[in-house]
Amino acid sequence: MDSDKVLVMDAGQMVEFDHPHMLLKKEGGILRGMVDQTGRAMAETLARVAMQAYNKKHSKDAEETEKSVL
Repeated sequence: MDSDKVLVMDAGQMVEFDHPHMLLKKEGGILRGMVDQTGRAMAETLARVAMQAYNKKHSKDAEETEKSVL
């Protein structure tokens, strides 16, 4: 879950592609469904790891953008 992007394929076709945190927020999403099948405790752990990675990446991007503007 600590990845920049995840590609989910079904029958050789791309069906989802985004940051894991964004895919896990997608109701009815394939990745979310697979994570939910791991059980509640594991799904919560995976969602937390994905959210932390997303927040870390995006706060770093915001800092770099701010520095380049100044």
